[in-house]
Amino acid sequence: MNRDSYFFFFISLVFALGVTAAVGYFSFHYVYAISEKALIESRIEANRQEAVHMARLLAQKLKDGYTKQQVVEEFQKSIQYTPTDKGFECMFDQNGVQLCHPNPAKIGRKIDSTNSVVSLLNNSRFKENFENILQNGKPTGGVRKFLRKDFTEIIYVEPVEGSNLMVAVHANLAYIKKQLNDFREKLLYIFVISGLITTLIIFVFIRFLFLSMQHRLKKSKAKEVPVVRETDPENPAALSGTESASPDRPNRILANQGNKLVPLLLEDVAYAYIENKLTYLIRHNGEKLTGNMSLDDLMEQMDPHKFFRANRQFIVSIKSVDKVEKYGNSQLRVRVRPATDREIIISKLKMAAFKRWLGEQ
Repeated sequence: MNRDSYFFFFISLVFALGVTAAVGYFSFHYVYAISEKALIESRIEANRQEAVHMARLLAQKLKDGYTKQQVVEEFQKSIQYTPTDKGFECMFDQNGVQLCHPNPAKIGRKIDSTNSVVSLLNNSRFKENFENILQNGKPTGGVRKFLRKDFTEIIYVEPVEGSNLMVAVHANLAYIKKQLNDFREKLLYIFVISGLITTLIIFVFIRFLFLSMQHRLKKSKAKEVPVVRETDPENPAALSGTESASPDRPNRILANQGNKLVPLLLEDVAYAYIENKLTYLIRHNGEKLTGNMSLDDLMEQMDPHKFFRANRQFIVSIKSVDKVEKYGNSQLRVRVRPATDREIIISKLKMAAFKRWLGEQ
């Protein structure tokens, strides 16, 4: 690829990587936000189910004849000294007094009406004082934030039918955040790996496109200007792979015919060969002449599309080629008109260039 192609390839790759990074960044945050919301909502739902179940059990005990005090005492025994780092159950009355708690020291305390607010599940923008929620005596769930200390929890309260008791199920939001952070790290790892794989695929795809474009461009140029691509010290006309017939190239040379010096049109030459350091020129009519130049000098004056340096001894004209035969394992033998008893052999190194030369005609 040339310099402009490399630059365009680089810009395309950078653009593709930028798009991949941008899509990955926004996708990552979107997936994380959705997952966070889903986890919190699922935890609130779990709290609700637990609170409803416990409230129904306590309501059934009241119906079975247990006193309110007995129900409170049994509930306290079941939750006392249970761990509170992840979540716990407790009980309030509708006046905001703590009746049951894993930590017995908190029993009997009345909640501070200005200490916490709850962002309701069905309307997260609306915040209600926790004391008001207890006084309303209705099932309520949401995220409870303590205003005087940096602590947030998920809570759901459920009234116990036939009493002023309120069962509350708490879930420590810090623990949930820790779970979310673990999930975030794993999600980030997945996105990074996916991004690297996507980048590799994009790189390979763009590389493939450029190679395909370059290949098509070369084929297009090859059709417009026939070229001989191989550098061959025995074929000076094929040095750079870009030489074509030149309007300044002479179309005739001087040759010896007996004792006479005669002009010879190059297009009349069927083939030329060297023998005993003497250059022989054979015309299409079979007439033999001699020249005063080497095959190298002669080839420089010939049109490379009409003449080919077969080997060190022979130059052949495209018009003189009668047939081409396989010779040995990796060589070709050329039959010419007029016929010659000398073997014209194309070596393995020159075979590809010879076939292209024939195909250009």
